[in-house]
Amino acid sequence: MLNIKIKSMEGSRVGHCLIFGGLTALGMPLLERLLNEGMYVMAVRAPLSSDNRPLEEDVEMHFGRHAFFRAVDEWREELTKAENILFLDTVPLFGDNEGVQADVLAHRLVQCIENSPNLQRVIVASHIAIYGHPKGTVRETCVVKPVGAIGEHADRIERTVIEKLLHDKDRARALSVTICRLPNLYLEKRPTDWEALHVEDAARGLCAILQRVEKSGIEVIQLTSGRTFRGPFGHYTYSYEKAKQFIGFNPVKTMENDEA
Repeated sequence: MLNIKIKSMEGSRVGHCLIFGGLTALGMPLLERLLNEGMYVMAVRAPLSSDNRPLEEDVEMHFGRHAFFRAVDEWREELTKAENILFLDTVPLFGDNEGVQADVLAHRLVQCIENSPNLQRVIVASHIAIYGHPKGTVRETCVVKPVGAIGEHADRIERTVIEKLLHDKDRARALSVTICRLPNLYLEKRPTDWEALHVEDAARGLCAILQRVEKSGIEVIQLTSGRTFRGPFGHYTYSYEKAKQFIGFNPVKTMENDEA
């Protein structure tokens, strides 16, 4: 369990966030940051059959007494309040599940766009496996050539986001939509042979995206360590320069692990 401390919310701005995957290992440090910013957060519980339920119950218990936090089963009832909607359960970030299916995300997106009159921002988690076999410096502008189950799943997720937003162009024009490409995340010991990011860095980056001045349209930002690795096609680096430029992102916790 992460060591989470709730701070004062004095002087913070108030908004409403609906988060799918908000009770996960990634959701927990993100919840802390958002609540500290004075945001109302509604975290959607996973189905009862999910393997993640024990962790979700721990997270829910930890934040349960916070005045600005709610865990919900029936998320459709919360759509009229939501100004920001985050889909964090779309891809496997800890190597323990497959993420939601593209048709499930499609249904959620349609419901959210049609029934959230106050909606301003949407963030969807994706995975850097969408690029396929990495080589050289991998940036958001690189061609995607997904290889393997995770990459192909991430590709389906991103295509679903684009297709559903194009289906309702008038509504989509007013939304700020960010597809956030992430590597596998870790809690304690960083893998040394492949790209990975500490979960607290991922939460920090997601929070910064939410706080950024809104810009309508679809944007892709990747949050990575920026470390260089050697693969079957040569050295490669997943760059976080765009995230650094636009939201001031630096993988602070991941770099601390390198120095330890």
